[in-house]
Amino acid sequence: MATNNVGSTQSRLTAMVTEADAVVLQAVEEAHGVGRPAEVTATYAEQEYDALATEQRESWCAEGEVAARKAAVQAAGQAPAAKAASLVLSEHAHEVVEARGQYQHAAQTLTPYVRRSTHDDVRYLAGWAVLGLGDTAGVLGAAIFLGEIPLVALGQALATGFAAVTAGLAGSEYQELRQARARQRPVEKLTEDERHYVHLFTEAGAARSTTRMVSWVAVTIMVLITVGIFALRAGTEGVLAGVAFGGLAAATALASFISSYVHADAAADLIAAYRQRYRRAERGHIRLARSPSLARHAQAAETAASIEREQEGRGEAAGQAVSALKYRMLRRNPQVVGHGESRSEIPSVGRRARVDGAS
Repeated sequence: MATNNVGSTQSRLTAMVTEADAVVLQAVEEAHGVGRPAEVTATYAEQEYDALATEQRESWCAEGEVAARKAAVQAAGQAPAAKAASLVLSEHAHEVVEARGQYQHAAQTLTPYVRRSTHDDVRYLAGWAVLGLGDTAGVLGAAIFLGEIPLVALGQALATGFAAVTAGLAGSEYQELRQARARQRPVEKLTEDERHYVHLFTEAGAARSTTRMVSWVAVTIMVLITVGIFALRAGTEGVLAGVAFGGLAAATALASFISSYVHADAAADLIAAYRQRYRRAERGHIRLARSPSLARHAQAAETAASIEREQEGRGEAAGQAVSALKYRMLRRNPQVVGHGESRSEIPSVGRRARVDGAS
């Protein structure tokens, strides 16, 4: 039906354009126009055309409703899920804002206390892996030489290698204790922003006993690994090999200690933790924003609205075309309604104007 209406409207417009092109205004010495009589408001013919114009608008809107029904029903069916997803997305937006605020506050307040270089994370992680794999290779070779099952030997070697580099993490405790002493100030002397991170400025004394305990545990691990590798290599390749590989194991643990000592920075770690939380919240928010429920509902709703807008526009155009036909009818009947709208309620007796400039 919509296609028929479009074709009919186009045909009428084409006919009107053709007729307008055929109109020739004759030159005359005088022009005489009569306005609409005041007692004639709207003829039945005009009311008919007005009703037809309204009918066109309403029928096109109805057709738009029919055309958009499927998309509108889909949008309605997806509305509950979309509403729930939208609520979660809205709530999660608060988490993103909060995480960003905490990260920015921590970065602004604690950056003056950061001592770690910008790219030290890469150096530290690479060194930690290389040192751990070095001890792993030493233990693995000896275990396989003794006849151990390779898979079992690999597991034990990995555990030993990473135990050595883990023992070296005690270095971070000494570095953080040193930095805490440098930062330590009475609470009353801290700024309002620094009081959000009061533990960074007031717990240096309490950390000493913990650092001593961790240090003894780390030394014990290093000794046990050194003795174990010495015994393993000495039993398979001789005392010299045992001393060499035992010394390398001890050196690995000590190198891990130094690496952790250089890398440790409580202020930088806290800023990194807030930054990681913010990035995680940001990624989660983007993932929620891509919810299929939200996308399907938005697409269906926009499809329905677009179809309705299109049909409404076509209906308005069709109504305007009928209105044009009404004025065409009025133009062809000046003997009843005059040549145009009157400027006053008094019946016009005509207006004369010399077109050649004569008075």
